[in-house]
Amino acid sequence: RLSESLRSDWPGLDLLINNAGICASGEIGEAALETFQQVIDVNFNGTLLGCHTMVPWMRATESQGHIVNVASIFGLVAPASMGAYNTSKAGVVALSETLDCELKSHGIGVTVVAPGFFESQLIGRGKFATEQQQKIAEQYVQRAKLTADQIVETTLAAVRRKQLYVVLGRKARWIWRLKRWMPSRFAQLMAWRYARKLRKFSADD
Repeated sequence: RLSESLRSDWPGLDLLINNAGICASGEIGEAALETFQQVIDVNFNGTLLGCHTMVPWMRATESQGHIVNVASIFGLVAPASMGAYNTSKAGVVALSETLDCELKSHGIGVTVVAPGFFESQLIGRGKFATEQQQKIAEQYVQRAKLTADQIVETTLAAVRRKQLYVVLGRKARWIWRLKRWMPSRFAQLMAWRYARKLRKFSADD
């Protein structure tokens, strides 16, 4: 219905932004399966439906438009206890890469945004399986230097350049580089850091 309404008012679609996100934590086999499905439905399926509905319009009007899909650094790396969120945002990255291949010949650009932690309502509204996992996420947000304004500014610049990947936050960029340079060692490091965090919080309790 939204597509039909917009088509009656607009000659074409220049910019489509799919920005949907909820988060939840919990180790595989322990987190509620219903919560896992909800995160996938909002984060991935919401983005997929936006693209599936609007891309044919962009193609038909030859608008030379652009699609922005908001993922997360956790779509590129996958820390423990965030399986639902990681999976949903990794799907957004894969979908964006696929669209980029399909739409280049039409002159339509695609950008997938993968920010690190920044202050928002995401964590406050999230569902966490344990208090420890929530504390870990809150600590990362409190230490973050990245802002929503910086994300918007950098993303719009990437749209003008038709840049596919936008990884935001200095720490997030280094994490992405390390995973690409030494994926097996990086996975070991992630597991070690998670185990250390859990021991620390257990000792504090």
